[in-house]
Amino acid sequence: MRKLFILTLAVLFVMGGIAFGAGIPNVVDAKNLPEVWITTVYNNDASALGSGTVVVWDFANSTGDYADQCNWVDLPDATANLVWTAGVIVADSIPAGGVGAMAIRGVVLTKGREDWTADDIVGTSATYAGSAAEVAADGGTTNDDGWLGVAVNAVTITATQLQYNPVYVQPTISWDND
Repeated sequence: MRKLFILTLAVLFVMGGIAFGAGIPNVVDAKNLPEVWITTVYNNDASALGSGTVVVWDFANSTGDYADQCNWVDLPDATANLVWTAGVIVADSIPAGGVGAMAIRGVVLTKGREDWTADDIVGTSATYAGSAAEVAADGGTTNDDGWLGVAVNAVTITATQLQYNPVYVQPTISWDND
């Protein structure tokens, strides 16, 4: 019986360590605060990444072996729905070559300069690097798409001004088998 108790405690400590290591909250105030999962990332971009910036994984500039495929992120070029969409920066700012926090799940204020509809899927913008935009139908192309998440509410932007809009972040890859 004692061995079973010790084994149960060991399993609970390991599970708790995994949750803390990935920034997954163990306790959530569901009434007053959104649940946001955070991970620490390295900014491999030449410029600072501000809060709300949509970023992509930067595996291409890592040394290439499996052991070095670290949490490097980069400001995406203006390409719609990049497969390597990683999440949204939630630190005040991550300087070039610095380390900071990125949301990988939950409702986060996200940079946007284009209109979108509530409940629509959003991804990386084809016009504004580091901004989110509504995902348009791919029209039967053979490209896989990366989605950032889902728009929480409708957004109408005047003269492409920068706004911070709530997005339920959960990066996903949409496989197109055309």
